[in-house]
Amino acid sequence: MAKLPVLLFGAMFLASVGADTRPPTVQLTSPLTNARNVPVAGKVSATFSEALKRETVTESTVMLHDPSRTPVLATVLYDFARHTALVTPDAPLAYSSTYSARLSGGARTPHITDLAGNALAQDFTWSFTTSPPPSPAPDDGPGGPVLVLSAASNPFSRYPGRDPARRRASI
Repeated sequence: MAKLPVLLFGAMFLASVGADTRPPTVQLTSPLTNARNVPVAGKVSATFSEALKRETVTESTVMLHDPSRTPVLATVLYDFARHTALVTPDAPLAYSSTYSARLSGGARTPHITDLAGNALAQDFTWSFTTSPPPSPAPDDGPGGPVLVLSAASNPFSRYPGRDPARRRASI
């Protein structure tokens, strides 16, 4: 037990403080649990109730999985000042897909621990769904370039795309 000096009304006392035995908890996730329309280029984060040992916040203890449960390649960083683990995927996530994030806790190692060595009590998981693909621009058509065939005798049979240099053929 540590003894800490306490100053009350001009007099100093020694107060006993017990050892830290409380495990850290997850206070906030981003995206939120079951969030929808999450940007595919977004980051994933978890904010904890207290500071963590930086070396326990790694790609082995903070994981993101795609819909087939395959781990997503990503960089994991820990912001000590904000008590936040930040996951940055190496590539954009897939559109209209449900991803799950897992923070390792419990007795199994490796696990996330606070500065006193207390492990996150149990695994913490949450899921979110990415946004659908963007709609094509009105000039792009439903799926890509369009070949336009026209005749000089019927000028109303042709229509320009948004870039005349992109026209492929005229008859």
